[in-house]
Amino acid sequence: MTSDARQALARLSGRLLRLVLDDPQVRHELDALANALLGEHAAAPPAESVASPVAEPAPAAPPVPAVAPPAPRPRSTEPLPELTLGRTGNVTKGSAITYDPTWMPREEPRFDIDDVIRRCRLKAEAARYVAERACTAEADLAGPSPRRAALLSAAATMQPCYLWMLNHSYTFADAPDLAGPLAESYQALAEVLEVVKIFQANQPTNVGLRDVLELLAEAQSAMRAAFLRLGQDRDDDQVTVYNFVRDMTKHHRVYIARYMRAEDQADPNRWQERLDRAHALRERLEQRVGQERALRKKFDNLRYKLSRGITDERIPADEWPQIAQLVDEVISLGLPPSNVELREALLPVIDQLPHLDDLPDGFAKVLDAIDQYRFVIQARSESSDEEADAVVAPQVAEVAELLAGKAVVLIGGEERPHVRQALIDALGLSDLYWISTRPHESIASFEPYVRRPDVAVVLLAIRWSSHAYGEVHRFCKLYGKPLVRLPRGCNPNQVAAEILRQRSRQLAGA
Repeated sequence: MTSDARQALARLSGRLLRLVLDDPQVRHELDALANALLGEHAAAPPAESVASPVAEPAPAAPPVPAVAPPAPRPRSTEPLPELTLGRTGNVTKGSAITYDPTWMPREEPRFDIDDVIRRCRLKAEAARYVAERACTAEADLAGPSPRRAALLSAAATMQPCYLWMLNHSYTFADAPDLAGPLAESYQALAEVLEVVKIFQANQPTNVGLRDVLELLAEAQSAMRAAFLRLGQDRDDDQVTVYNFVRDMTKHHRVYIARYMRAEDQADPNRWQERLDRAHALRERLEQRVGQERALRKKFDNLRYKLSRGITDERIPADEWPQIAQLVDEVISLGLPPSNVELREALLPVIDQLPHLDDLPDGFAKVLDAIDQYRFVIQARSESSDEEADAVVAPQVAEVAELLAGKAVVLIGGEERPHVRQALIDALGLSDLYWISTRPHESIASFEPYVRRPDVAVVLLAIRWSSHAYGEVHRFCKLYGKPLVRLPRGCNPNQVAAEILRQRSRQLAGA
C-alpha cells in the first residue's frame, strides 16, 4: 500500500470513528449488525462438500493409518458481552462494562478552546475567499491562487483542520449569497468562544453562566445551519463546541431551551446580531473582572489597616476616615454590606471607631449590617443564657444597694419588656428609661434623659447601638452621670458585673 493510500485510509477511519462516537444511531446500527453477524456465525451448519466435475482418477495414495477424529468441543451457553462501541463506561462488573447514561464527570468539561478559535477564524477567512471568487464568477476554486495556497498551508499547521469549502465540488456558483453568512457564522463562533475563554479564566460574579452558554449554543447552531445549506454534512469544530455546551449544561445543571436539537436551527443570516451580543457580553465580563481585581486590591489594603488594630491594640483616630473611605469604595464595587469576610475583618476593631461627622454611605450601610448581626447574636446568646443566669450573682445585690430607688438610662437596641422588668426588679430601680435606637440617630435626643435628676447611671449597649452613640459620654460628663458600656448582654448579672468593674467607685462616692 502506498503512502497516499495509507493517509487516505487514516483520514477515512478517523472520520468514521468520530461519526461512531458522536452519533448514537450509528452506534446502535453497528451493534445490531455485529450481533446479527455473530449469531449467523454461531448458527451456520457445517459446509457440505461440493461434487467436483468428472475427471481422470488420481493415482492411488499410499495408505494412511486411521486416526479417530477429535471430539467436538461443547458450545458455550454463556451469552456474549454487550458491544459497547463508542461508549464511555464507568462501572466494571467482571469482564463486561456497564454503561450508565446518568453518569456525570466530576470535573468541569474542557477542550482546547484556543485551537478551536484559530480553526474557526481560518475557516471564516477561507469562506470569505470563496465568497469573493463566487462574486467574480471564478467558479474554479481548485485553480491556482496564492491566497488559496496560503490558506491550505495554514490549515496544514492546525491538524486536524479541513477547509472543506475550498474543495472543488463546492463551486458556490449557484448560491454565492450563502458563502457570506457561512464566513460570518464561523467568525461569530470564534468571538463567542473568546467570551467563554474569559469567563472560564476569571469566573466573575453577577455574570451568569447561562448567558454565556445560550449565546454559544446559538452560535454553533447557526454555523451548522450555514454549512448544511451548502451540502456539507459535518464540521468537527461545530461538533466539539456542541458537545462542550451539552456537557457544561449537564455538569452545572443549566437548562438551555433553544438551539440544542437538530431541528431547532439558528438563522445564519443574523450573524451581526450575534456578534453584537458577543461584544457586549465580553465588555460586561471584562468590566466585572476589572472591578473584582480592584475590589480585591482595596480589600487587601483594608485588611492590612484593620490588622493594626489587633497587633497594636488600637487604630489611630486619624486613620479611621481612610478606613471608612476604603469600606465605601469596596461597597461601590459590588461587595454586599453584609459580606461575611468584611464583617469578620471589622468586628474585632469596630468598637474603637471614634465619632465621625460625615460617614460615607457604603460605610454607614456596613455599620447597619454589623448592628443587625450583633443584635441577632445577642438575642440568641441571651435566650440561651437565661437559665444559666437564673441564679442571682453576688454582684447584683451589691449594685442594688448602690442604685436603690434610682433610675437608669439604657441606650441601644429595641426595648424588650421582660428584660426591662428583670433589671428593675433585680437592681431595685425606680425606673429604667430604655431608649430604642435607630442606626446613626442623632445623639441630641439622648440629652433630656441623661440630665434627669433621678438618673444615677447611663448604660450604653455597644453591641446594639451605632458607634456614634459613644459620643453620649459628653452629656454624661456635663451632668456628672457615670457611663457604663455593656459589651455583652443586658441580663442583671452581666449588667451588675460591668457596673462594678467600670463605675463602682464613682457610684459609691455619689
